[in-house]
Amino acid sequence: MINVLLLNAGDSHIKAVARALKLSKHKSIRIWIERTYVNEPPYNNWKDKHVIDDRVGVLPNVYYEWNIDNQTVQYLGHELRSMWWHMKKEQLGFCIMTITPQPKNRVVMFEDSYTDENFPNGFESIRCFGDYDSFMNYCKQTGAVQFSLHDTCFFKHEHDIPKVKGAEVYREIATDRLWYKDTLHKDHYEIYESRGRKHIAEANLNGEIDFSKADSQKQPIV
Repeated sequence: MINVLLLNAGDSHIKAVARALKLSKHKSIRIWIERTYVNEPPYNNWKDKHVIDDRVGVLPNVYYEWNIDNQTVQYLGHELRSMWWHMKKEQLGFCIMTITPQPKNRVVMFEDSYTDENFPNGFESIRCFGDYDSFMNYCKQTGAVQFSLHDTCFFKHEHDIPKVKGAEVYREIATDRLWYKDTLHKDHYEIYESRGRKHIAEANLNGEIDFSKADSQKQPIV
């Protein structure tokens, strides 16, 4: 199970990522939002919301965020303090979706105390993502999501599109992109934009996308 906290959940980009994740309907991905946003679309229509609870009052110590880029320490924001509660009290692991770039794509946090000499005693490093594709690549790398074009949580078979060199074409539900498996080398997938006219990327057999392999010379498939 991967728990992902949506920071800045009211932002239009984060909402678009949230919609894409929700469309996947994958049970191994649990999306968390702050209570402030539960009545905003699209979250207000979700029946299975996971809400970051405001339990800051029961946290015994002081919580900080370390930023290596500018070498500063600041108090954790409300959402991150609440996430810390879930991490420690419920033994949950989290990652973060945010519009704010983070050093090394991590939020680094630590706990300190005015009275307990055992603190600080280490850092918590939380992985951060800024877009749907990088997060899904991580889910595939960790095995939380087992990639397959036959997974109806993520893809639908395009019966009306002719086979490409013998390969069936599938549409990615969350992004509308078209995929098919390369039948020559059989070691990667070809990815086109939604109309099938422009090749935009390749993906390895785990479904991890590499946009640097876009090939403008490839022929349209539709």
